[in-house]
Amino acid sequence: MERYRDYPLQQKLVMALMVCIVIPLTVLGLFLNSYVAGNTRKKEYQINQTLVSQVAGDLDSLFTNIEELKYDCLTDFSLQDIITGKGNVTDYSSVGNWLDSIIRNEPCFHSICIADEGEVMIQRGTYLVSEEEARIRQAMEKVSGGFWTGPRQAKRVAGGGEEREDMVLSYYCGINNYEQIGKIEAAMIVNVDEEELSRRYSSFVTPQSLVTCLVDGEGTVLSSTDKTKMGSVLPVFNTVFEAWEQQGNGYVTAGYERERVVAFYVRSSVNDWYFINLVPRSAFLSGSRTSMLVIVCSFLLCIFFGITFALIQKRFVIGPIRKLVVKIDRVETGNFTEECSVYPGDEIGALNREFDEMSRRLKRLIEEVYTTKIKEQEAELNALIAQINPHFLYNTLDSIHWLAVKNRDYAVGEQLEALSAIFRHVLNRGEECVTIASEVEFIQNYMAIMESRFGRRVKIQIQAEPGLEQVLIPKLIIQPLVENGILHGLEPKKEGGTILITIEVQGDNLVIAVEDDGVGADEAEITEKMKNRESGKDTFALKNIDDRIKLRYGSAYGLYFESKPGKGTRVLVMMPLEQSC
Repeated sequence: MERYRDYPLQQKLVMALMVCIVIPLTVLGLFLNSYVAGNTRKKEYQINQTLVSQVAGDLDSLFTNIEELKYDCLTDFSLQDIITGKGNVTDYSSVGNWLDSIIRNEPCFHSICIADEGEVMIQRGTYLVSEEEARIRQAMEKVSGGFWTGPRQAKRVAGGGEEREDMVLSYYCGINNYEQIGKIEAAMIVNVDEEELSRRYSSFVTPQSLVTCLVDGEGTVLSSTDKTKMGSVLPVFNTVFEAWEQQGNGYVTAGYERERVVAFYVRSSVNDWYFINLVPRSAFLSGSRTSMLVIVCSFLLCIFFGITFALIQKRFVIGPIRKLVVKIDRVETGNFTEECSVYPGDEIGALNREFDEMSRRLKRLIEEVYTTKIKEQEAELNALIAQINPHFLYNTLDSIHWLAVKNRDYAVGEQLEALSAIFRHVLNRGEECVTIASEVEFIQNYMAIMESRFGRRVKIQIQAEPGLEQVLIPKLIIQPLVENGILHGLEPKKEGGTILITIEVQGDNLVIAVEDDGVGADEAEITEKMKNRESGKDTFALKNIDDRIKLRYGSAYGLYFESKPGKGTRVLVMMPLEQSC
């Protein structure tokens, strides 16, 4: 801060612009970009996760419908007759129509086959050359439930007797005898066309997706938009599996083929398969790049306007101030040459105008001082000649006093002696403070003079706490209060009265009270006059004492006034005891 204070004004403005505008805006922009980009990514993640969950739910519905066919077979009496060897043409026709309707309603169904260990009983959909007998035997051994296999190449019969292979996922389950639930009579094989299955979910996922696939509990790809991954283990499956164990369905960032991707995953509620959608992380950063571009443009605009602001300040602020500095340097050397210039109407123009006016006044003042210097020296010489030695005044009063005594005019002698003591106390060798004992003696001498005017009408009592005689206080503190009490309190009262002076210690303060039993006054009126700078002559003494004490000791001390008409007046003077003078 010390170094900054000594920098030129232009450099200060540039630094202030950088510190107060450019840097805070840059930091704020970066923070907002990070905050907005983070929130945007989070919302995009949530949208993708919601979409993946919806697609996974649709797949679960498909798988559930397939597995529930086992129970439909249990209640279909035509099918029960066929698998138990009691079926006729009507039964075969009924079951065939039922299977056809299932395949027509679900494009993903490749084929449905009812078979036992020896032969295919009925088949609908795409006709396959054969089914895996080992899988059929395995299905017939399971009294409840079934199992999925795949992906596998299923041979089908094409036109002209040609055989082709289709990629399918197969569901095998046993068909229970309705009358003997524990007995399996045949097996049902439902083949799902992988091409149709992938087409089903690929139309709903993000266009930027790298891979969208269905994997089993070991990570093997069962269905995928990227056919090259079929049957292989998905590289990010371990990361997905660990994330699922920690947080359930959701998303996780992982590495995939030298690229960072966000894997959105949902575990199937029907089996232990996982539906996974891999999206490049860069696809979610486009919003961040846009906001960063806006921030950079804003930053450049700030710099542009900052430079424009600095040039304007240099032209209309710094330039005129520098000219003013040149004027000040010229005046400092004694050159008061004026330059004709047009002052602008702003504060700097007013400052230049006032400085020029001050220079003119200063020039006139210097000329006046120079021309009157000789007269001042002559006046000082005359003042020195006219000075009177205080000792000469003391000696003169003393000579008059003894002359009065010699002529036996003792009253005049006493008055002169009291006046001499008063004069000596007031001068006090130029000292501002006196002891309490000296101030009390001064009051007594003053009252000696007042008695010649008022006689027995005015009495005074002084009560000073022992040990305070040598405490120093500002001189002429008590006498003006006594005089004020006599002139405004006791003189208007025909029978006169008494003035009581009390000097005591209260806590850490010295308190001097001057109280009279005179005619009193309006306390509110006197207090208001003391607060007024232009106080009247009746409160001048009070105001003077209060100001002197406050200037010396602080606003916590001073003079306090109490009075009621017809009851008298009490004035308190409070000052600190340890710092009495």
